[in-house]
Amino acid sequence: MKRETILPTCKKCGGANFRPRKRERGRISKYCLDCKTAYNRKWRSENYDRYKESVRRWRRKNLVSIRKSYRANLLKYVHKLTVREYNLMFKNQDYKCAICKEFPSRESLGVDHDHTTGKIRGLLCGNCNRALGLLRENRNVALGLVEYIDKFCWKKYEA
Repeated sequence: MKRETILPTCKKCGGANFRPRKRERGRISKYCLDCKTAYNRKWRSENYDRYKESVRRWRRKNLVSIRKSYRANLLKYVHKLTVREYNLMFKNQDYKCAICKEFPSRESLGVDHDHTTGKIRGLLCGNCNRALGLLRENRNVALGLVEYIDKFCWKKYEA
């Protein structure tokens, strides 16, 4: 024998646009999504200062998890890279910058990628990443810089 499922209806408008509550699994709200959204918008506009203060408190309390999720989303959506893949690349580079071979002064290295193909080349510190950009990723410009350094900058150390 088939069991009939009874769809809930909104106490305010009689609609049936519901979703399960996250905190209380299995329980269903008294109000549909549209009525709940309208109520929340009205409450936030009437209690703007109180709402903003509660958001500030929540952000201060959850700062570490916010930073972690921001970093994970940046890696995922910009570079198509998971945190696990990033950590593996970091480990394979001996936890150092791919160019200068120094440990990062900050918490993490930036992801270097080819802007035309999107292919990831390695992890760089901020200085090396900026230098690569300023050299326009052009080998001839980089070689010209090396020649310049050899010609002018190293002579003062030889004397």
